[in-house]
Amino acid sequence: MKKQLLILAIIATLILTVSCTSKELNDGTFVGEVKGEGSSKTVVELVIKDKKIVACVLESYDKEGNIKGRDYGANSGDANYALAQKAVQGMQKYPEMLLKTQNIDDIEAVSGATISYKQFKAAVKEAIKNAQK
Repeated sequence: MKKQLLILAIIATLILTVSCTSKELNDGTFVGEVKGEGSSKTVVELVIKDKKIVACVLESYDKEGNIKGRDYGANSGDANYALAQKAVQGMQKYPEMLLKTQNIDDIEAVSGATISYKQFKAAVKEAIKNAQK
């Protein structure tokens, strides 16, 4: 009997903890931004509808403040350009992964875009924090 009461108490505590710590997302458009070295930054815009993320836009800027795209790393030599483009291609997968999982902590870094992943994750967390206000 004591075991059953203990198990029920543990379950009740877990349910209460989960319900108190997970805040619902408000509908709307919310932005998260993470600044890096120089003028580099990562900006994420989330659109929330019916408490779900329905759109995610990622913009990443280099140290000079230019959007990371086809020209990113072009002036760094062929080897560095290839690495930079691998990072750009990898980071472009993150918004779709977020829409699929609905949870930034369920997304793993794409090979070659680990730094972009960390910045994306931090920016998403900021946008979600803004959506919970």
